[in-house]
Amino acid sequence: MPKKHSGVCYIFERNSGYKPEKKAHSVKNDLGLDLFRFNNKLYEGQTGLQIHDELDLAGLKNRIDHIGGMEKLQQVIDENIERNGLSPRYTRPYEKRQDIFPTNRDENLVFAADVTGKKHYFYRFYNENGIELFTRSNDKDFFATVFVKCNGYMIGFDQKHRLEEILKQLPALDGGMSGCIDSMTGAFYCNEQCELYGR
Repeated sequence: MPKKHSGVCYIFERNSGYKPEKKAHSVKNDLGLDLFRFNNKLYEGQTGLQIHDELDLAGLKNRIDHIGGMEKLQQVIDENIERNGLSPRYTRPYEKRQDIFPTNRDENLVFAADVTGKKHYFYRFYNENGIELFTRSNDKDFFATVFVKCNGYMIGFDQKHRLEEILKQLPALDGGMSGCIDSMTGAFYCNEQCELYGR
């Protein structure tokens, strides 16, 4: 058996060939086989073929013994590889699951702590100057509180509909950002290292 394979599990279908399955996952075993489970069945990794009709390693071992042992099983595997080709799990060993199954998560959704240490999801948006800002609710919410990231915490300083006025009050968005936020938030954990991108 080839030593290196990717984390992507491929099912072989006789009509369409190899197909990656997002819900398939590797199964550790002491049989020296590359196994994965899908729909409560066991599959062999090199061929993508079902090898047992239930998630039962002891039952699989008995079945292998019944057909003539590991040597006979390897012969069957080799015959299927010759017929159908080796699974992309092996021919593309550096393939990543995220490359095949990209996430649908919004890249602008950030999980971070507020000044009390409690973690929430924040929505990232940018003002017209490219400054990175956040809200707790959907960024279309007119009255949403606007947050900036500061020393690893999200600091809220006013409602979004007042953003233009608030930004004008921040001393040139350069060295005085943290001091202005200090006064507006009761000096919540913020100093000159406040992470304000796009300045």
